[in-house]
Order: sequence, then structure tokens, then C-alpha cells
Amino acid sequence: MNATATGVADPTHGPREGMIEALRRYEVIRSDAVEAAMRAVPRHLFVPEVPADQAYANVPVITKRHPDGEPLSSASEPGIIATLLEQLDVAPGQRVLEIGTGIGYNAAVLSHLVGPDGEVTTIEYDAEIAERARETLATTGHDNVRVVHGDGALGHTQRAPYDRVIVSTGAWDVPPAWLDQLTPKGRLVVPLRLPAWSQSVAFERAEDCWASLSRRTCGFIPMDGPAGNPARNIPLVDDEGVLADGDVVLRIDDDRKVDAAALAHAFTRPRQEVWTGVMMDNLEPQAYDHMLLRLATSLDGACKLNVSGDVFDRRLVVTVFRWGGLAVCEEDSLAYVTSRRTGDLIDGTERSWFELGVFAHGPQAADLADRVAGQIRDWNHNHRANSEPRIEIHPIGTPDARLRDAYVVDKRHTRVAVSWVDAAPTRPVHSSSAQGS
Repeated sequence: MNATATGVADPTHGPREGMIEALRRYEVIRSDAVEAAMRAVPRHLFVPEVPADQAYANVPVITKRHPDGEPLSSASEPGIIATLLEQLDVAPGQRVLEIGTGIGYNAAVLSHLVGPDGEVTTIEYDAEIAERARETLATTGHDNVRVVHGDGALGHTQRAPYDRVIVSTGAWDVPPAWLDQLTPKGRLVVPLRLPAWSQSVAFERAEDCWASLSRRTCGFIPMDGPAGNPARNIPLVDDEGVLADGDVVLRIDDDRKVDAAALAHAFTRPRQEVWTGVMMDNLEPQAYDHMLLRLATSLDGACKLNVSGDVFDRRLVVTVFRWGGLAVCEEDSLAYVTSRRTGDLIDGTERSWFELGVFAHGPQAADLADRVAGQIRDWNHNHRANSEPRIEIHPIGTPDARLRDAYVVDKRHTRVAVSWVDAAPTRPVHSSSAQGS
């Protein structure tokens, strides 16, 4: 049993070791450096609102809310933090800039990774949150961390250049300061909002752009301040009044023209179904992620459908995931990806086969469902086993000819280009003969 200096058993030792063991087992933590740093930081001191077992559980902890209940700040789940830190690949002695301090836990882990010869500068937009993090970091002895209250989109020129920049909040764009304040061999890790699907992407300089080294699906509270870009949320209703306000919400990240009133009532129109014949193993989450990112970067109109757990459990809206999933909308119609179980457990395990399909509502439902289903089949035949996304950041104004036929998302400061490049086969391809609706 682990004990404190006074000989009293440490009640946080077990939960902390359990967190580390689980993240290692699922290969979220992959390096000894990240493991040692996360083991060294007393996470429960950064979230005193909750008991120790919850502080070390792989769940987010909301630490500040808007008066309307919307989360404003949270302690991200340890798995997300470990994922971003592995992408960042910090070395002792480096200088790191963090955008979005939050509770300060990530900055504390970074403090251990850079060691006594390195330094961490972390910027928080909310003055109250910044002061709380500053006090906790001082109390826990992380003296090489500077907490700055300010707009993270501007970076922090006083301590630049940085070897690493990590963004710990959901970013819609990549402001120039983050790239300009990096060393020539520096690395940026940012949870970037692509259409409908957020990806934590590690970028380094390439010949004429910043190019992705790795990417992971993730979710963060959106960035505050002038650099933020609030999404449009359209609550959906039905004829019978079964769906309460906020049960199902269509989230649109760009400024496309839509008829919000028509989309809000799309579920009042009959459902169109198309089943693709594309099979998915329920225990291959990476394939789901790969497929959904492909759809989000090949179909105009990609957005996200957020669904309450109760609606999912009652099968009123049958998205791929319990929380919702990918959707595609036109001006007055929407379609979303669904699945159905088609077989018994595989080899007596928890594995089972599911067939991917599309449900659509609205005046253009049939055409939209066919189009999304066609892209699912295209992913299965042409990309599932032999391609990976390459994500590039180019300055705004870059000519289309330089973007090599990529799917391009225009932001305020940048053009984000996503192309699919050859990769070694890593995924089996499974299809049934069924192709009808």
C-alpha cells in the first residue's frame, strides 16, 4: 500500500495507478516519458470538486458553466491529454507554448516532460480560470510554468520561439501566430475542426505548407475569443412531439446557406433508407473513424448530428454512435450514417458484424441518401485498406492549383487541404452482395 510521508495511506494512489495502467493497456500512453509525467502529477488537486476516483477516471470534468448550463471549461479526460502529448513528442529542455490553460493539469504534465531546463508558457482567455490554474500550479510546485491571461490566438511573443505549440481547446482555424512563433523544426498539435469531424493533428513544416504527421479523433470545448467561430445549432422536431427541445441537434460549422426552419422540421417527412452492403466489425473503431473522416472530406454539406442518449436508446434516431454521428445536409434536407447488426457474435467473442446504411429526411432525401451511400461504398472499395488522409495548412489566398486536387476547407487565415494518399494495407475489406435500399 502506498503511504504519504506521515505514514498515512494515500487514497489517490490506487486510482492514479489504475488510470496509468488502463491508458497503457489500450496504447493511449505509448512512451515512458508521458507515463512518468502523468504518474507524477496529482490530478485530484486540479479538480477538487470531485472525489479521487472520478478525478482519475477517463472522463471529462466540467469546471465552469455558462449561466445557461453550457460548459465553458473542463478538465479533459486523461486519455485525450495523453493522446495529444504523444503526438507532441516533447523532449527535456524544450520551450512549449500551450493555448488554453483550463485547470492547468496539462501544463503540469508538460512541466515534467520539459524538465528543469525547459519551460512552459500557457495562455488562458478567461481571467478567473487563469488565476485558478496559476494558484494550483504554484501549490503543486510547477515553477517552470508561466500562466498568461490573454488571447491565445496571438500566441506569446515574449517567450518565443517555441519548440512545441499545443492547443488544448477546440480550434476552428490556425492563427498565423502559432506557426510564426515556432522554431524551424518546431511542431504544432491542434484539435482542428474539419467539417463535422474534429481531429487532433500534429503538423510540421513541409516544402510549401504545414503537413500532418499524425491525427486522432477528439473533441474539445470550442476556443473562446476573436479566433473562435461558433457553430450553428438547429434543434430538430417531429410531428408527434416525441423529440424534446435539444434531444437532436444539427450542428453546422460553416456559413453555408440553409433553410433552418425546413431542416428543423425535416424529421416530419418520411424516412428514406439505403443499405450499402458495407460491413463493419463493431470492435474496429479506427475503421469507423477512417470512414467518417473520408465522408466529411468528400461530401459537401458535412455536419454533425448530436443525439441524447435517451433518444438513441429508444431508437428514435439511429446514429452509429450513442451520442450521434456524421450527417450531411442540403438547404432543406439531411441524411445521416446508421448501421444495423447483421450477424451473431464472431467466434464466441463480443465482436459482431454491422452493415452501414443511410437514413435521410426532407424533400431531397432520396437523392441525398444515394449520394452518401455511394461515398460509403467508394470508401470501402478505394480507401478503406490502402489510403490515409494527409492534412495540410496553407495560407489563405493559396491558388487551387497548388492544392493538388485536395478537399479544401477555407478558414479565416488558412486553407486546410485534405488529400488521401497511398498507405500500406491495414484494414480488411468486408462487403455483402446487397446493394439496394
